[in-house]
Amino acid sequence: MGGIDYFLNDKSTLTGSLMYNIGDGLNLSAIAYNDYIDDGLTGTTIRTDREVEDEENIEGALNFRREFKRKDQTLTADFQYSRSVDGERSDYTQMEDASTIIQRGKNIAVDKNWFFQTDYVHPFSENGKVEAGLRSTTRTVNNDYALEQLLDEGAWEIFPAFNNNLLYGEKIHAAYVMAGNKFNKLSLQAGLRGEYSDITTELTESNEINHREYVNLFPSVNMGYEINKNKTLQLSYSKRINRPRFRELIPFSNFSDTRNFFQGNPNLNPEYTHAFETGYLVNWENGSVLSSAYYRHRIGDIQRVTQIDDDGSTRIFPINLGTTNSYGLEFNVSLTLSKWWDVNSSADFFRAITEGKYEEEQLNSDTYSFRTRATSKMTIGSGFEFQTSFFYRAPRQTTQGRQLSAYSFDLALAKDVMKGRGTVTANVRDLFNTRKWRSIVEIEEENYYAESVSQRGPRQFRLTFTYRLNQTKNRERGKNDGNDDGFEESQ
Repeated sequence: MGGIDYFLNDKSTLTGSLMYNIGDGLNLSAIAYNDYIDDGLTGTTIRTDREVEDEENIEGALNFRREFKRKDQTLTADFQYSRSVDGERSDYTQMEDASTIIQRGKNIAVDKNWFFQTDYVHPFSENGKVEAGLRSTTRTVNNDYALEQLLDEGAWEIFPAFNNNLLYGEKIHAAYVMAGNKFNKLSLQAGLRGEYSDITTELTESNEINHREYVNLFPSVNMGYEINKNKTLQLSYSKRINRPRFRELIPFSNFSDTRNFFQGNPNLNPEYTHAFETGYLVNWENGSVLSSAYYRHRIGDIQRVTQIDDDGSTRIFPINLGTTNSYGLEFNVSLTLSKWWDVNSSADFFRAITEGKYEEEQLNSDTYSFRTRATSKMTIGSGFEFQTSFFYRAPRQTTQGRQLSAYSFDLALAKDVMKGRGTVTANVRDLFNTRKWRSIVEIEEENYYAESVSQRGPRQFRLTFTYRLNQTKNRERGKNDGNDDGFEESQ
């Protein structure tokens, strides 16, 4: 990874960066099934998967920033290009009683992304400003998947249902304008973003094409009233969009388990959320507390559904189920306990009501739950920074069962070297190896019960060194995004 800054003049800067990395991995797994009838063992099936994975990523970026004579008046432009290749090849061996089945599969994805954005900020008073910008993203993905089985005569036979090539194209163009000002104790900010989306999914082998175009407007309004120097009331509304992840669109199954499949849905549409929030912010010399109450109405809620096929196998796939209404209380606390110790924590208590129907089956849930996150950052010894992070998610009901609780704990130690131009960082992600997604699915009509545990990545230890050319580190103490907890969920 490398970067360079070029100062065109005292007001304009051009920055370029380039990152390239490669990686490979080996994943071994085994699944065993014991089948019973009336408490008697009727058969045993063992299936092993040896997966070899190769990755290659390259990313380049060019950034321009222009400052003007007027304070806070800026013009920025950013361009990025990235290309990643992810190749997965698996060898499967299935032993069932006296028979052995040998299969092999491949899943190769080439992902290309182009991104351009420009923003202009124009202050028109001491506390007022107007912002406007354009954003354009283009993404193409070529995903080739195939599954074959070894025949007795030594030839490989292709499974037509699992042999296809998905071409995914996404073009999203957006423009926005936002204005804000302060009138005595009252501050107002309002904005509008317009988006044009052009998305196409094509299965080349079966000649299935799904093309969608849509235009959306996303308004937002924020108001604040300063009761006194340290206390502020806040009120906001915004409309948001959550597009499905690419993996949720791929129609191919992971064939490591022949009885449980996950399949994507090429016809999946985005979710839309109307979010209302009111808050109360209290500041003092060594910290702040923000308490807020919110309501979120989500339309086209993306939910995973489990379905039992005639042969007893299960398929898990995402759909736009219906609506979810969430009500919650959220608290964010930031404290400076001393010159060398900062603490940030948050807690979210909520109720989520989901209602929807799939193939004439009503799928509803009504759950109460909470989640919390805390980060501690200390400067110790001779300039060492020690950070700890904790995350906990309580159990919650789903439309076909429940998600179980989960927690994780991270550690990091950093030290500036070479007069601030370099930083050495050592961190442990998921110290106790507990960052796991545990769930239970119950379908009474099918007399079906299943428990599952999945883990995106095991405990990791990482040692990194960063060196800055002609630039020392600019750090804001106590700042931490705290969003990378390894769990995907919404409410």
